[in-house]
Amino acid sequence: MFQLPFCASSVISQDVLNRNKYPYYFETTSVTGYGQALFLLLNVWGVTRMGVISSSANSCPEVVETLTLLGIEIAAHVRGVSYTNAKFVADTLEQVDVRYILFCGDGGQMGNMYLTLGATLKRLVGPKYVWFTMYGMNYKSCPGGNCTAAFGQNFVSLFQGVKMIDLKTSVTKQVRKFQAPWGNWGYDLSQYFNFMASYDCTATLAYGFNTLLKGNSNLSPQTLASRSLQGQLNYTAFSQTGYSGLTSDPLTLTKNGDSAAPFIFAYFRGNAALNIVYFGSTNMDRTIFEYTDYSANSDNITISDNQMTFYGGSHIPPPDGPIYRIDSISPASKFGNAVILLTAFGFLLGTVSCWFIVRNRSNPAIRTGSVLFLLIMCVGTLPAYGSLLLSLNQETVFGCVLRPWLQLISFSIIAGCLIVKTNDSLLMDSTFLMALAGIVGIEAILLGIYTHLSKRKIVRSILNEEVIQYICVNNSAGLQMEYALWVYNGLVVGLLFLIAYATRNVNPRHNEVTILVVLGVSLVIGAVLINVMYHDTTSHSQAAFSTVIIVWILNSLPIFLSLVPRYFQLCRENVYLTSRYLKSFMQQSTSQHRQSKSLTNSKTPKSSIPKSHATNNRKLAFADPIPVVYCLKSSNPFTQKWVNGVVSVGFVEKTQLALFLPALADIDGESKVFPIKRLNTDLGDTVNLGGSENPEAFRIFLKTESGTIMMDFEKADRVETLRQSLILASKGELIGRHKSRKAI
Repeated sequence: MFQLPFCASSVISQDVLNRNKYPYYFETTSVTGYGQALFLLLNVWGVTRMGVISSSANSCPEVVETLTLLGIEIAAHVRGVSYTNAKFVADTLEQVDVRYILFCGDGGQMGNMYLTLGATLKRLVGPKYVWFTMYGMNYKSCPGGNCTAAFGQNFVSLFQGVKMIDLKTSVTKQVRKFQAPWGNWGYDLSQYFNFMASYDCTATLAYGFNTLLKGNSNLSPQTLASRSLQGQLNYTAFSQTGYSGLTSDPLTLTKNGDSAAPFIFAYFRGNAALNIVYFGSTNMDRTIFEYTDYSANSDNITISDNQMTFYGGSHIPPPDGPIYRIDSISPASKFGNAVILLTAFGFLLGTVSCWFIVRNRSNPAIRTGSVLFLLIMCVGTLPAYGSLLLSLNQETVFGCVLRPWLQLISFSIIAGCLIVKTNDSLLMDSTFLMALAGIVGIEAILLGIYTHLSKRKIVRSILNEEVIQYICVNNSAGLQMEYALWVYNGLVVGLLFLIAYATRNVNPRHNEVTILVVLGVSLVIGAVLINVMYHDTTSHSQAAFSTVIIVWILNSLPIFLSLVPRYFQLCRENVYLTSRYLKSFMQQSTSQHRQSKSLTNSKTPKSSIPKSHATNNRKLAFADPIPVVYCLKSSNPFTQKWVNGVVSVGFVEKTQLALFLPALADIDGESKVFPIKRLNTDLGDTVNLGGSENPEAFRIFLKTESGTIMMDFEKADRVETLRQSLILASKGELIGRHKSRKAI
């Protein structure tokens, strides 16, 4: 209003430093730099958390705000208290176990609070605690006026190691120089900081006016008196006058309008004179802290030896809290090694399973399980195996969000594959792929909503005096979506049981009821165990490791149940085919030897036998039947049905024959003998479904131990709309490239 420059020396209020409301106000003391200066020291000591005690007159808002912004955790801030509330203060700070404590208040309040806690209550004072005071400390106002009676004979020793944040740099030297012309009258003015700040106010105003007038020859003191220059007399006119002040040299102002003096740090020696030792300071900009040796010829200032002392005489800063061991699974621990090995073995299991399926994709043992969905299922296990690594080290928000995605997507893929391929429908694989995509898609949508609504955060939980753990917590909206995910995945598990019940009467050789039931029961048990462990187990790492084991078992179970029996079936077939081949070879060799001997001893050439009568007039020598799987196709190209039968290969003289024997009653076809014609062209695994001379039959080409052969098959007698397509095993390999789905 009046635009009058105003300087204060001891207001110490951040409110009046509002440049918009009070642009003409400034101070020659520092109000806004304590937090920054204290942070620099704490950072050097590796301190990250502390507590604050505020008197009713001063709550240190700038200090608390600055420390918080710079990453120092204010574990507790007790406001508006005095020494009469010391027990409440102790209870509050001990509850969060802070070790570094800042007191905001004058020296007398600091002294009474500190002595009441240390001498009377014997709490929060000792070798593991470090106290800071911004405005000194004294015992001039002890309760009852007698500190010895109130706190004991040796109460002053409790002050040892208390740290003081001060504004004085070369104060003593400056004041002595100031006092030199007239002596000190028995007073050392360096002990009266308000005096020095007040003197600096007067000098700063004078220097500012002088600088303004010297800068323009047209101005004079009369111009100042006329108030025509009031608009130029805000705090910026006094921010850099060049004045060599008592509190700072040179005395400059910050953008907030308070003194830009560097801060120095000292500690109390713990004697009756409350001698202090300076040990470090910041630079003028308060961006660097360094240990500094200050020399001063004063009774209460001791030359620093650059080695600060804490309570009890230690020179090493105590930890800022209890030295906790973090309860987590370290990669270097035996549990961490187990997690890594399980993950690696899981990826190996999934990869080898995919190779095994592709390698044997034409074998009846694999075709009955559906090559396509077995592959998708094995690939779908990989995300869940990857999620196991997220249990290593302490919990993170990223891990909390990613883990359900990996595990539930894997679950929906595995369960979806088992659901869609185990049924008695004649729809083809492409149709069931859409059903699988629907199951996985719904899961992904729910997970997306869950991720969007969740506000995950990591909180620290204290297990005991030595161990802490970091756990992931969610907001209410995220918890509601967790329930929705539980419900949906519960329905998927229920569908496993429903499909198992619906296909219970299907031939056991061609259904997977056992897999569905075992997996469903295992999922229910696993979900219950995981929930019980996280709610009843104190250690988060123990629950996490147990969860890793359960997830690995549940993820690997479908692979073992689906592929291990098929692997042994292939092994049995290989052994059987090898023995059959050897037996057939021996029979052929014996027959040829006998025929050659008969022709040598015969005097009359052997008459030929008509081909049409060969199978009726000659005794057939067939090897044991080989189990095969063949496909029944209707005229509708979008439906197919897989059933099983047997085939046997035998010999009549030089003609190799194949005998096809349907095994299921619903096929109701007669056993037939078909001549096999040798082909010179090696067609590999190619299957040709046409080209027969008989329009009522069809022909397939396949590879046997004797080479590539062709076989013609007629329609089944009582299934007018179906054709029979044979897949024959040879040396353990599967012949043909038929698309297949779960056999019924």
